[in-house]
This record gives sequence, structure tokens and C-alpha cells, in this order.
Amino acid sequence: VVIDAGLATEDNLENLRPHYHYIAVSRKKIDAPDCDDCIVIKETKQNKVEARRISGDDEIFLYCKSAMKQQKEHSMQDRFRQNFEEQLTHIAKSVRKKGCTKRYDKVLLRIGRLKEKYKQIARFYQIDVEEKDTLASRITWKYLKEQSDQRFSGAYFLRTDRSDLSEQDIWSI
Repeated sequence: VVIDAGLATEDNLENLRPHYHYIAVSRKKIDAPDCDDCIVIKETKQNKVEARRISGDDEIFLYCKSAMKQQKEHSMQDRFRQNFEEQLTHIAKSVRKKGCTKRYDKVLLRIGRLKEKYKQIARFYQIDVEEKDTLASRITWKYLKEQSDQRFSGAYFLRTDRSDLSEQDIWSI
């Protein structure tokens, strides 16, 4: 059975194990290995996919890194970042404008709603709101690029209970 991460919950995999073999996109957070000893699974002019097999207790994990997926994710990252920072700038400017929301708690609510709307990128920002006399006086933020680049790296893990398959076979299936 081949399933994507949306269905590859631990409960679903436990139900499959007695009856079927499976290959799934992993939902587990696993530290990415060094790709120095990765093998090339596929290489074209536009894309290069590298993989490394990692043995688990009763499963095989396959670390995969795709140049095209990385390019797509970086494009998404840039778009999310641009939209999020535009909205943050708007909130920061409104703190200094007459007639706009300045109450500290209301400004925090606006930022919270913004973080919810852009949750894929918001977690990579450190946002500080300075308070003066129950009013927000200044909003600053710092983008945590290194952490963001790890998330949008074009890497993913596959997992299977089939130890007899090669890296190429797992990835191809």
C-alpha cells in the first residue's frame, strides 16, 4: 500500500502492518543526515534526487532531497515571507498613525491573527512589541533564515516495512 503523509498516521500504519506492506511519506520528524554518502536516484537537466537509507527498529526510512522540490519550496517561502512582512509592516505603521489601533492587547491580537493566517512562515519570525502606558509603541521582528531554510530544503522522508527494497525501488514506488 502506498500512502501519503495525510493518511500515514501511526494508527493507520499499525492497522496495515499485519496485512500489508506499505510505503508512506513519513510524518515523523527525523534529523536529516549528511548527504555526503547519499546516492543519486534520478538526475535530469532540471532535477537531481538524492537519497540515503536509514534503518529503524522495524522500518526503513529513506531520506530524499530533490532540487526541484527545493526550488518550489524556496519560491513558496519567498511568497509567504513577502506577504507576512507586508502585513507586519502595515501593523507596525498603524501603531504610529493617528486613529489606528494602538492598544497593546489589541495589537497582540492582530499579530496573533496574522501568525495564524501565515503559520507556515510565521514560526520563523521573532516578533517584539514594545509597550508604553498600555499602548504598543513599536513593533520589530527578526527573520530566522537558517531555521526557515531547513524547513524549505526540498527534503522529505519515506518509510516502509520492506527491508528487501533498494533506495531506488522505494523511491520509484
